[in-house]
Amino acid sequence: MGSDRDPLTAYLALHTTRALEGVRHLAAAPSVEMVHDTRTSLRRLRATVRTFPQSFPDLVADDADLQWVALGFGAVRDADVLAELLLPLAESLSATDADARSAGAPSSEQHALAAALTSARERALTDLRAHAEDARWARAVGQLEQWSAAPPSLAMPATEDTLRRARDTVRRRLSAAGGQPDALHSARKAAKRWRYAAELLAPVEPAAQAHLEEAQQVQDVLGELQDTVIGTEFLDGLQSPGRASSTTLVGRLRDALSVSRAQLVARAASLL
Repeated sequence: MGSDRDPLTAYLALHTTRALEGVRHLAAAPSVEMVHDTRTSLRRLRATVRTFPQSFPDLVADDADLQWVALGFGAVRDADVLAELLLPLAESLSATDADARSAGAPSSEQHALAAALTSARERALTDLRAHAEDARWARAVGQLEQWSAAPPSLAMPATEDTLRRARDTVRRRLSAAGGQPDALHSARKAAKRWRYAAELLAPVEPAAQAHLEEAQQVQDVLGELQDTVIGTEFLDGLQSPGRASSTTLVGRLRDALSVSRAQLVARAASLL
């Protein structure tokens, strides 16, 4: 079915199919993998809309509706990222305790952390389903179904200029960030757009591969940094009042993330 499609149309069709699969499976709790695939496909579709504005007559509305769906999945993905980040780190920290070494089993604090993470995902799924009741969700699904049935022909932009502009936006935001996590998060979002544009254009633009590799490096560092930020915010909500930070698992996790964050901010400064 897709063998006679040009690479750009095939890319659009692939991520349209993946996004539709995710939005159609909300009755059952979507897996970690499905949430990740759906969210990244929605991001890639938004990058496609922005990179080929001539091919999308309703550019602003299409992008806004896709963003609404992506935001719903984003909250669930954040919960999954927290679990992937904090549970192994908690296990590592607990393994240094004499009691944990002798018992060889998760501590009560680890169990409490796991329960809190499970609750966070359940709340995010509830919010996602509420998100799906909005008219913007229905419009986005309708647009995805239309693209699935008849993918639009993508009018070629000035591709290398597009990638240079995306790269320059990232560099400006990094330069102005001053090590501030919020500003670096803004640079991260620009790096994602740069990466997805390079990925999309790689089959037709010889310069795209170098852009893709550089954008991926920037996104990886800034993504790890943002993970420490959302991890710290989550832990702040769990910290027991009146207990010394260093004596609780939550406090020790927070301290470990603080160290990682400082290291990643320093690495971010070297990306320019």
